[in-house]
Amino acid sequence: MTHLKRIVRFYASWRLPVVAVAFVLGYIGLVTDQWWSPLVVLAGIVPLLGIYALTATRVGDHDSALHQQRVRLGASEDRLGHAEARDAAFERQIDAANKRIRRSSESTDKLRKFSQAAQANAMAAGDTAKAAQSSAEAAEKTAKAARKQASKAEALAVGISAADPAKPAGAKVSSNPNVVTGQVMSLYGIVTEQAVGPDMPLVTVVVPCFNESRFIGDAIASLKAQTFANFVAVIVDDKSNDDSVAKAFAAIGGDERFHVVRHAINSGLSAARNTGLRLADTPYVCFLDGDDFFHRDNLAERVRHLLGYHQDLAVAGVYSGIEHVDEHTSFADTDGSSKAKHRAWHYDHLNTGGDCPFNCHAPLLRTEVLTSFGGFDESMRHGAEDWEFWQRLMRHGYYFRGTPNILAVYRQKAASMVRSMPGEHLAEAERLLRRVHEPLADADIVAGTPYVFSEPLGEYEYKLKMTERVLSYLGMAYMTEEDAQLNSAFDQIDPEFWPVTKRSLNTSALLDSGIRRGYSLDPVGFRHLSGKISPIRDALSERLEANADEAAAIPEPPPTEVVEALFVPENAAQTKAMIEAANTLGDGDAVILDVTSASGASGVSELIGDEWEGDRRSLNSWALSGATAKVVVVQWPYGPTTSAVIDRAREGGSTIVELVEDPAPVARLEESSSAVADQQVDSYGDLAKIIAAADTLTPTESARSYSVDVAALAAVEEYPKLPGDITELEQFHNKHAGERCVIIGNGPSLNDLDLTRLRTENTIGVNGIFYAESITFPLSYYVVEDTSVMNENLEAIKAYGAGHKFFPTIYRKMYGESETEEGSLGGVTFFTMNRGFYAKESPNFCVPRFSTDASQRLFCGQSVTIINLQLAYYMGFSEVYLIGMDFSYTIPDSAKVEGDLITSTEDDVNHFHKDYFGKGKTWKDPKLDRVMNNYQLAKVMFEADGRAIYNATAGGKLELFERRDFHDVFEG
Repeated sequence: MTHLKRIVRFYASWRLPVVAVAFVLGYIGLVTDQWWSPLVVLAGIVPLLGIYALTATRVGDHDSALHQQRVRLGASEDRLGHAEARDAAFERQIDAANKRIRRSSESTDKLRKFSQAAQANAMAAGDTAKAAQSSAEAAEKTAKAARKQASKAEALAVGISAADPAKPAGAKVSSNPNVVTGQVMSLYGIVTEQAVGPDMPLVTVVVPCFNESRFIGDAIASLKAQTFANFVAVIVDDKSNDDSVAKAFAAIGGDERFHVVRHAINSGLSAARNTGLRLADTPYVCFLDGDDFFHRDNLAERVRHLLGYHQDLAVAGVYSGIEHVDEHTSFADTDGSSKAKHRAWHYDHLNTGGDCPFNCHAPLLRTEVLTSFGGFDESMRHGAEDWEFWQRLMRHGYYFRGTPNILAVYRQKAASMVRSMPGEHLAEAERLLRRVHEPLADADIVAGTPYVFSEPLGEYEYKLKMTERVLSYLGMAYMTEEDAQLNSAFDQIDPEFWPVTKRSLNTSALLDSGIRRGYSLDPVGFRHLSGKISPIRDALSERLEANADEAAAIPEPPPTEVVEALFVPENAAQTKAMIEAANTLGDGDAVILDVTSASGASGVSELIGDEWEGDRRSLNSWALSGATAKVVVVQWPYGPTTSAVIDRAREGGSTIVELVEDPAPVARLEESSSAVADQQVDSYGDLAKIIAAADTLTPTESARSYSVDVAALAAVEEYPKLPGDITELEQFHNKHAGERCVIIGNGPSLNDLDLTRLRTENTIGVNGIFYAESITFPLSYYVVEDTSVMNENLEAIKAYGAGHKFFPTIYRKMYGESETEEGSLGGVTFFTMNRGFYAKESPNFCVPRFSTDASQRLFCGQSVTIINLQLAYYMGFSEVYLIGMDFSYTIPDSAKVEGDLITSTEDDVNHFHKDYFGKGKTWKDPKLDRVMNNYQLAKVMFEADGRAIYNATAGGKLELFERRDFHDVFEG
């Protein structure tokens, strides 16, 4: 039939008309009897002879081609026959591997059936497992071994195929959060071989937020809607000056998975992400900016995929597609995830070429990888900080795998950071793109990583191209049957670089091309001999992997960095003392830790920058580095931030030393819950001796995580729903630099002074000063802190005339933002008041603090005078005089006392006017020991900056400050 078809095709073209014409001419010549009849017959025969000759030639050519093909195949079979002895061993290995695969598949099928049955009968299966555990230990061991062999197969069953992440999963994925969470947690237990609890969080979602009141609710809503529920969300407010935090609390609605922490100063996007990373205590972490949101299946899909690469330690994380929308699109407006169109299914240093592979909330990452690199670069304040971090990771051999779907949304805001400063962003881009084409400095190399691209990118692009050519020649080298040729080819491949290159090359196709060329096979012949060729390909692949096995292993991480002494100051006075102490040590032996981002502006950053030339680190950089110190040096007072540093350092074997003076400049109150030092020293020489003695210690790596619960408690100390007037307060910064002022207290001694002498002075009055009939001129400033005073004297406070009034934001609604009585002078500004000193649940309870930046906050300290001293410092006054500070209170026997609240039943004996806290008025137990504690801190803070506080009170019991005679100082 085949030959008949060839004949038909042969004659069906132009040949058929020629044959027909030839037959017609022959017939005419034969049936006629004319002189020209023989010529006609000849004319008919000639075409037939021509076609016959052409046919014979074509048949001969075809026979020759077939013969040559048989010769080539025969030669190829001969060469394969010579190699059969060498291939036999590989074939036996393949047969053995196939048997193992079949056994593994059988175990996998059994395990999958067991898992499905267990999922359908979870509670009953749990009881059965407990009962069977004591009587079936051998079966448990067998099941464990089967789980280990089948972990990847189980991963494939739920859609996380490491070989083909774009391939749709075979198993049906549920949208029920309880079911999805259970599936993912079970998978995590199988893959990691760890025991997991039903509520164990696997992911920390870090949500940096700065002035995102419009969008933060949407971001939180998208997290609450996740189909995978076992996560912790850390919302890091970077000292917003709008009501972002209030909107965040409202959106959270009591969900205990969410924690709000706040920076005490605006520190930038990188610092906000690092704070969340520092507080992360889960195996995985991801980032979601406060103005963006996730689709519902975001966490479930990314966790599944990352578990699929659990054994590949070079995979730093997996990334999803990102959908870009306009700023008016909300979470409720979107339809959910859709298919992603990635440029590539993996990103590494080679195929990104130094470019940024994705937006910051595309990847889900291994927490330990991010912390080992110290997090994001906090010095970058103009964008591209995520790009820089991914570049650092990829340059150390880490890479990222893609997931199939678009799982997150990026809002394109008109007022985004990139749009507001494109020039600065482009400058960062130029620096980052240039950096990959330069050698990596030794100081920037992180040990214990998969592969370090220490040379310029072009060197590795050359290596990749050369490896591609070598792979295409290995088959030919193999066919020579000369070991020298084959070994020479293999020597061209860097075994350490092989794991990097094989991700970017189609190894099998390149090996096949070499084998084809070695056998001189066309595609037909290659397919004909595929059974004998595949063992050769497998043999070459196995040798490639064997050569790379040892070199490709991720080395052990470097030992923990140990410094001689870590100094942790929390205010300017401590900073001065610690810099002086650190300078007595050897060069490079001391690190000073700047905790301002967590503790608030207290003059630390400025002094470190001006007076310290040694190693300075932020809290995040220190914590994420995992470093520890032989000795950690602190000085009272300090709060939860320093306490956390102490606790983690002590876990690492450090000795905690407290610098003290005799007498102590600031006493420690018994009520404080701050950590306690191991030793106290009062001289720098003793400190040096302790550091020298600590040389025998061998500190171990301390925990990198800091308590998110403690940080969240500190975040509510400042009435986050009521932001202060930052811009207005900034106008008062150093307004009175070098001048003096008088803070007027309300003690009885005020009646002994000629207050008219203060008419031309800068003055600050407080609370019920409007009772002072002798003050007939407007005071410069007026402050109320106490709630009882504001509630019971609101109309008088509104009517009181002063140059400017300062109140905590908690009184904004009560007072009215612009409402003032006729006749009052000046405006009203509301400040953020931190009440941590008062709140027993606060980690700052009874810890005195002093703010040097009133625009950010003012710390409570048991007396409104403490607020005024911080205001005076902020406004630049170099000398502050206190009057009316009798520092003596009597609680009459007739007073009604309920806890700290006191209700008067008779005239007030503690103030300059009998009606101040007279009959029916309420006031609080003054707790003078706590007031003194805060006075002590104010004194050292002023002195550390070359300023002074004087007590010009007529009499009284306050002897902390140097005494000055009021009438001598103020002559009127």
